[in-house]
Amino acid sequence: MQFPVTSDTIFNVMVSHLEVFVSQSMRQMIEAPKPRGDDNKYHHHHEPCSDLEQLVASVHRQRASEVTLLLIGRVNRVYIELRNFPNLRDACEEISPMVLKSVIHPSVKNLDCLRYSRHRELIDYYKIENCDLIYKTTSLLKGLTDLGIGKAQRTEEMRLELRGFSDTLQKFSSRSCVDRDVEILAENCRKLKCLDISYSKGISILAVASILRFRHLEELNVGGINNSGDFPLDLLNNLIEDDLSRGMNVGEGRDSAETAVTSQSPTSTIFRTKFLKKFGFSCSKTLYVISVTLLSNLTSLVLTDVKNCTLTPLVSLKSLREFTLWFSTYKLVEGFLKSVGSQLNCLNFTDVTGTSFDDIVRYCTSVECLHLCFSRSDDLRLPMNWNVPGAILNSSDTLPSVRTLQLLLDDLAIAEYILTCVRNLRTLFFSTLFDRYFYEVVMQRVHCPLLRNFYWGDNVAVTFEGRNASITKFYSNGKRKVQNVVVE
Repeated sequence: MQFPVTSDTIFNVMVSHLEVFVSQSMRQMIEAPKPRGDDNKYHHHHEPCSDLEQLVASVHRQRASEVTLLLIGRVNRVYIELRNFPNLRDACEEISPMVLKSVIHPSVKNLDCLRYSRHRELIDYYKIENCDLIYKTTSLLKGLTDLGIGKAQRTEEMRLELRGFSDTLQKFSSRSCVDRDVEILAENCRKLKCLDISYSKGISILAVASILRFRHLEELNVGGINNSGDFPLDLLNNLIEDDLSRGMNVGEGRDSAETAVTSQSPTSTIFRTKFLKKFGFSCSKTLYVISVTLLSNLTSLVLTDVKNCTLTPLVSLKSLREFTLWFSTYKLVEGFLKSVGSQLNCLNFTDVTGTSFDDIVRYCTSVECLHLCFSRSDDLRLPMNWNVPGAILNSSDTLPSVRTLQLLLDDLAIAEYILTCVRNLRTLFFSTLFDRYFYEVVMQRVHCPLLRNFYWGDNVAVTFEGRNASITKFYSNGKRKVQNVVVE
């Protein structure tokens, strides 16, 4: 049973008032604009935006990222509302980017607006879903090291502008990237180490030439994009051929790559196939798999749409620690998992038909982070007699190393059985919303007594501290409610 302790904390009340103030100020700037200046631009917003900057800057650095994302969400909602009024559209489009810039705390250099990463945190719930305004504000931003942009309806005026942070940007992620964005990044961002443009519909084979211009990439994800013209193979072949032309020997180790990077000689050679640590792409042909084996220093691999090619050749990736497979068949990955499962610490299977839970238990003995997401629970094969009386008791500590678990299943009994196998769990995310009874079972930590974080769908996040639990509920209108309870 749960007993209320107190309502919203003082901090949450303060932030709520700040959100309201930002919203009211923005509406006043847009709904009652002053006449344009001689340059045909509005100027009345400069002073109130400056006041907003000073107000946001007073927030403690420890809470800066959280408050920034909350205020971005509020600004974005007002922008989406007001731009639909023809008489306000021009003022809204011109002023909103200035307001958005004003609510970004000066200490925030990591502006990640991608919702729901693989390893979800409470802060992910604050992120916006429509990122049109982020693109329109990039020309005003400065000093960013990390920029993540979610889905956006790209138009000609929504261009990626990097002049304020081209020298500092190290990581760029986007779900709405286009070829021109990659070209701009390659031309201006020499320090870029991570490029994630997965599931961007505006990327074509033309982007390969731009990607090949990056010399220091350690992470590259091009999964889920248009594969016309054999995009993955063209990219991999060019990476390999370029390194071979620079004198790389197949099978060369990471030491040679690090030596090339750290050397002071202007003629030092960087073998990019050896420098990549994380790689993701859509893998539909055996030849793609063979090419990936030359990326011998990978620690993380994300594969999607594997339909007709075995992944067994990937057993040569001895440094691999994280493996993600989406939309495939277990028989294609079975040999690989049996060979390298013991070296993995993160395993993510999404709609991998025929997955054997027994094999995961038997071969993935070091996995700390486990994602099991299935549109149909029948695609996950469980041990014989898993649902007979007493089976739950016998399943205790089946996966003792797992600390983080994500489940997407349509069968409550299977979900509860898996929970009994992860007694040392610290973080749990359920994509499927089962009944209230099951929610209470999780809240009382019957099967997972060490649970610290619990995410229930897309609108509830719970943090445990001893017997106390802080429950944050998120609503479609952007509002949220925080309740602190004692769990008995």
